[in-house]
Amino acid sequence: VPKGTGGEYVFPKSAGGSTVASCSSTDVGKCCAATDTLKVPARPRDALLILSRDTAGLKDDTAEHLVCPVPEGESLVVEIPFIFEVWDGEVGLKNEQPDAGEDDDDDDDEGGAPSPKRQSSIVFENRGHDKITVKWVAPMGGAETQMGTVDKRGRLLLNTYRGHTFRLYAPSGRLVEEVVVPKGKMITHPIKSTSRGDEL
Repeated sequence: VPKGTGGEYVFPKSAGGSTVASCSSTDVGKCCAATDTLKVPARPRDALLILSRDTAGLKDDTAEHLVCPVPEGESLVVEIPFIFEVWDGEVGLKNEQPDAGEDDDDDDDEGGAPSPKRQSSIVFENRGHDKITVKWVAPMGGAETQMGTVDKRGRLLLNTYRGHTFRLYAPSGRLVEEVVVPKGKMITHPIKSTSRGDEL
């Protein structure tokens, strides 16, 4: 497709997840004519990689797209979907006991890397003076997700996987510590390094 003759990929929700006012995904012509949307021109032999989900496995609405019509000539587009298993899926979003009798064989993968598929549980025991907020950190630099809070002298049980990362925050927003889940089926992690200065 020669440049400027149509075939562009248009992303109607490129401005943060909401469809821009001048573009409607149901009106292709209007959307292609809009000037305030992200457009990727069609160029021969180019490849365009579109990620429909973020690193936490959540749908990314900004990836919604359409292809503009070609007023002359023809447009040949080959779309190849790549389907991957989301990294541990909803791990950490469940709060239930692990299955009884689960095998605790935590052999490392080839090359010495820890297997991310060994499910375990971690109990955060708050032995400090502050209420602690526990956040799960999505793999590969993803966003934090709040999993719960631990009152002073309280406990929080989460199902998780070896190698997952949690960050613990004091009421002031200060990072108390970062915890990487170690090998084991049931891990108890004491929270000690808080100060009365952060207490609510």
